[in-house]
Amino acid sequence: MNVDDLFGDDPRARLKAAVELARTAGDDPAAAEPHLPALLGVLQSVPDPQLAPIVVGAASWVLTRVPGSATRAAGALEAALAALVERADEDDAWGQALLSLVATLHGPLMTDGALAERLLPSLVSLALGDGDEAAMARGVVATASIQRPAVLAPFVSEVLTLVIAGRSELVGTLAGLYPHAREAFEADIDRVAAFALGEPHGAGAALLLAIAKRRSDLIAPHIEALVARLDDSIGGAAFASVVAELAAEQPESVLPHLDAILAAVRGSGPSGQRIILADALGRIGRRGGAIADVVVPALVALLEHAGEDHERAATLMHLRNACEPEPERLAPHAERIRALAEDPVMHVREAAKAVLALLEGGGDEAIERRLAEVEARIAQAEDAVSELRRYVDDNLEAMNAMLATLGQRLPIPASFSSEGLVRRTIVLHFVCAGAEGACLFPEDRPFRTESKTWNRWLKIALSACLVGRSVLAPTIVEDAIDGVKGMYDAYRERDGDDFATYVREPFLTSAEQDRLIEQLRAARFFDVFGFDARAKGWVCTLCRTAE
Repeated sequence: MNVDDLFGDDPRARLKAAVELARTAGDDPAAAEPHLPALLGVLQSVPDPQLAPIVVGAASWVLTRVPGSATRAAGALEAALAALVERADEDDAWGQALLSLVATLHGPLMTDGALAERLLPSLVSLALGDGDEAAMARGVVATASIQRPAVLAPFVSEVLTLVIAGRSELVGTLAGLYPHAREAFEADIDRVAAFALGEPHGAGAALLLAIAKRRSDLIAPHIEALVARLDDSIGGAAFASVVAELAAEQPESVLPHLDAILAAVRGSGPSGQRIILADALGRIGRRGGAIADVVVPALVALLEHAGEDHERAATLMHLRNACEPEPERLAPHAERIRALAEDPVMHVREAAKAVLALLEGGGDEAIERRLAEVEARIAQAEDAVSELRRYVDDNLEAMNAMLATLGQRLPIPASFSSEGLVRRTIVLHFVCAGAEGACLFPEDRPFRTESKTWNRWLKIALSACLVGRSVLAPTIVEDAIDGVKGMYDAYRERDGDDFATYVREPFLTSAEQDRLIEQLRAARFFDVFGFDARAKGWVCTLCRTAE
């Protein structure tokens, strides 16, 4: 591959050379990769505009078919992108080449964080303009910045202006961008809220939810407009999440709209929306008095016409939340709840038992005891690995129920790994439970965070891996017990407890669970995930919005 032929005196010879370069790159992209920097460098000085799209086409063969080639040619890509941006207005051919190069970068930017951080600023600058190239750049920036929104922070004012002006490609970036540029959003909160409340597809609600989680006082003045959006067929469930957040943090702002919320709960909207609003009612009901007099019967009534099992289970947990300060409020409804405690559906049955535990005086301590009982029986069987395996076979439902109950409060990773072993950290990988379409965290791109509290997370890993709810990665051994034991032995100090002693220790207390939850909060897990009763797990904000 000889790029010098592109600079000869004969225009026809130059064109022929460009076509030949593209053919060579298409025939054997791997062999062409060593020439990629030189090929991209041509774009800074090639004399004929019509050659630029062909040269970019040749480069695209390599960039899209040779893994890591974009990373290895990052400097040349950056220079080529800058050259094409500068020359795009000179001739349509330059603009076509720019459009093609930007489209080609979509895949590499999604998989390589360092490359994205290097190239996204140039793409953001392009995205702020007009024309097809700018529109393409906005699409690439929106997708690539989902996992690294901080790169947009220097451009937050421009991004907000573009989105509010109707450039919808970037609207999905706002919720992730907010934590990195809070001052800009909060200083212009009225304009931001007005846009978000009028946005038709739910991305505006995701932004309002992100703000409400940190500054609920800024969103509370807009509660009336939020409640008015609850009837939306598309965005209603997303706005219901914002109302539920305000119910927890600013309940006095929500109380005047209790009738409207009750009407929405009793309406014919999707079950996901009713579950979220039932959550709001549960939080409001904790205030007791006349409010609880209305909320508690409403939640019980919702049990009667809940259309799906997951809706009944979620409603039971919200009923429990409402009555936790005054468990005696459950007494008039005890018969109905006891009937549900015999329900054939496991998660409905377990939720009803949790409500009964509160009524009978146990509350969280009773649930904690039940978790501990399962772990204690496992510990007793640990004297022989075969006995432990037999216990799992015989008590699979009980262990699954225990993890289902725990998982509503403390997210359980899809996999655990020990890449952080040298620093004595455990790596937690979380996958969206509702992964569909443009999911933020599908199975092949999980949310990843490290924790130094490896011994507590391994407690969860043992139970979750035994029942097949989680896996160890990489899978060095097929047996879950041997795998967890191997990780434990690698982590522990020389004079630490052996694995048998570790397994016999009590399961996580509420305080220990709280500390793990705070670790996830610090890692921004709850900024991008929320529990979804329909999916029976934690779902990313993008999938929740789409639903």
